[in-house]
Amino acid sequence: MPGCPAHPDNLSETILYLLYQVAGRAPMIPLDGHLRPQWLFGSTVHEGCNRAGYYEQGESAETYDSPKCLVKLGCGGRW
Repeated sequence: MPGCPAHPDNLSETILYLLYQVAGRAPMIPLDGHLRPQWLFGSTVHEGCNRAGYYEQGESAETYDSPKCLVKLGCGGRW
């Protein structure tokens, strides 16, 4: 299967939710348009980033030790 491996916490959380669902103790997993759990894929990393304000201002870091946005250094949180 191509792509990045699943994060262990996300995988175990989804399996546990499915077990609760099968036991009748949880409703159907809320899914997004790509049939992924909404609680894991409902927002981007960028939306929760404490450097996002710098991105909005157009201020990017020149080095990794800067508090500014890292998008020009390789952060993929916007996508």
